[in-house]
Amino acid sequence: FVTSGARMAGIDVLRERDVEPNIFSAAQLAGIGARHLLNLWDRWCWDKYQIITSQLLINYVNWRDAGERRSIRKNILEPLSKGVILLINQSDPTSEELAQDEMALMLAGISDNDVLASLVARLIGAKRILYCTDVDYIYERRPIAGQPLPRPYLEIDARNIPAHLREETGNGVNGKGGVGSKVVAAADSALAGIDSVITKLCI
Repeated sequence: FVTSGARMAGIDVLRERDVEPNIFSAAQLAGIGARHLLNLWDRWCWDKYQIITSQLLINYVNWRDAGERRSIRKNILEPLSKGVILLINQSDPTSEELAQDEMALMLAGISDNDVLASLVARLIGAKRILYCTDVDYIYERRPIAGQPLPRPYLEIDARNIPAHLREETGNGVNGKGGVGSKVVAAADSALAGIDSVITKLCI
């Protein structure tokens, strides 16, 4: 279960304590919000089914190393076999400076948690992947406040993602993701033979 939202959770925690979030970097906000985010997911979802969860943080250095990828795979599949759900997130606090190195980021291919989800799905041999979003549709252009909504896509070719969706990748309101990022990641998953679905999630 790859989840985003740690930065916004960090902002919420700080505001509840009357601390100004703007004095912290994005990575520091993610570090503050990480535990809070996991607690929220437990309360929203897992506790009602008495499911045990565990956290796994990954950065591009982990992924680049074949031995560490094997360790990641093992430490996802073994707990799953015992009924433990892994809550996986890109390790923002340890990736902040590394992310400045565009070549390293390109080599790893981990630009956000949607891409990370696709990589994890392939690593563990998943047959299906579900990308959840808070938007109603994938539109032919970005909606503009006060103007009629553009037409939603009826079909998108995984081998020919529209340029504006690729450009929107990494520009989510609440983090580095966004619906464009989900389209690109879902296309990559689909081309790898994994059933890929993007859907709206309401909690």
